[in-house]
Amino acid sequence: MSTGQSVPTSIKATSVSLLNPTPRAASSQTPYTCRLLASIRELDADDAKDLFGDDVEGSRYLEACENAERGTPLRTAMLAVYRADAIVAAAPLVQITQRLDMTFPASVRAVGDMVYKIAPSTIAPPFWCLGTRTSVECPLGFRSTLTPEERDEAFSMLLAGLARHASEARVKLLGLKCLTDQDARWAHGLLSAAGYVRMPTPPTAVLHLPFADEAGYLASLSYKMRKDFRKKIKGFNDVEVEIRHTFEGIEKECIELLEATKAKKRTKTDYGEFSEVPHSYLSEITKALGSRTIIVLTRVDGILTSFSLSMIDRDRFILAYLGMRYPLAQERDIYFLNWITCVRYCLEHRISWLHAGVSTYHVKVRFGCKLQRCWTYFKYTGPVIGPVLRRIVPHIRIDAMDPDLAAFGKDAPYLSPDVATGLPLRPLHNHA
Repeated sequence: MSTGQSVPTSIKATSVSLLNPTPRAASSQTPYTCRLLASIRELDADDAKDLFGDDVEGSRYLEACENAERGTPLRTAMLAVYRADAIVAAAPLVQITQRLDMTFPASVRAVGDMVYKIAPSTIAPPFWCLGTRTSVECPLGFRSTLTPEERDEAFSMLLAGLARHASEARVKLLGLKCLTDQDARWAHGLLSAAGYVRMPTPPTAVLHLPFADEAGYLASLSYKMRKDFRKKIKGFNDVEVEIRHTFEGIEKECIELLEATKAKKRTKTDYGEFSEVPHSYLSEITKALGSRTIIVLTRVDGILTSFSLSMIDRDRFILAYLGMRYPLAQERDIYFLNWITCVRYCLEHRISWLHAGVSTYHVKVRFGCKLQRCWTYFKYTGPVIGPVLRRIVPHIRIDAMDPDLAAFGKDAPYLSPDVATGLPLRPLHNHA
């Protein structure tokens, strides 16, 4: 778990030169440079768009995430790899403190707490992690013209640059947050070669909607679930539903609902600072993405009862955050209403995949969702703790911290990594 304190080590804009670790005839003499930039704004706008795309979690989204983190303990940067003078890869970087015993049993955490009082950096060292606090997937950016072989080489340079910059800053704990099962198809071998180990993180619930209408969706559910939905839908006649694209006039109230929902979830699972949402995130994201954000509001007798923030991305409807007013929202089954409203929007606009976030899995599976695996990769460069973590981390199950996932056990309905859920899969490269 994060300590919530600011990190003493600063991220400074620097540059290191790298040699190709696996020389090939086509590029063995081509020099690489890895630069640690203070912001995505330091990239050329066209380069940023080419690397991260124009999807909703692309360059504009990443800039909005940076804006939202201003004034918070979390620090951000951008790691960029250049081949000669041309940028070939980049990824956002966050710096926090990370409890190494976050996923351990309470008895072990008690020992960790005692050690932390004496030597805090031993238990909660500075952590440099590729990704952002709020991105669902690790945003790795590559030049669109790269072949799969060149992409793999650029990714290896990105990892080498991260290690070099972290070493100069005396940071030993490195990671990649939320690498999807799809990206792990091509990246896992490269990460393993660089000394990283992985553990599963909470998966994303995804719903496939190849249906012509709402009746088709309901017919895909179990008899009991269909009956529940139809009964609840009849009871929503006096609940007002509004769909809009900004938080103007309601931002403060929505933040209060978000905090209330987050506090309720924390009684089940707590992932430290990675669970936190900067309060300005709501306005920054809607400002950056405009009509590609969908805000669903519900009101009972004029009282704002819930809000949800979603983003539309090609063939994906990404349900990012939900805030509800307790106990009123529970009494009126508002969660069901928000869900069916999002499903109706997808069906009306022919969006085939609804990405429904990383909680309440039992309910979402009853709603027809499957689970998309996600991984966090770690590397600790210290001579003592590093080997220990390499042995322990592969056996840690962060996803088992969630009671719903633990209840599913081996019957959890995971998707194959070969299934594209609204965006095309990156091509594989044969390393043989």
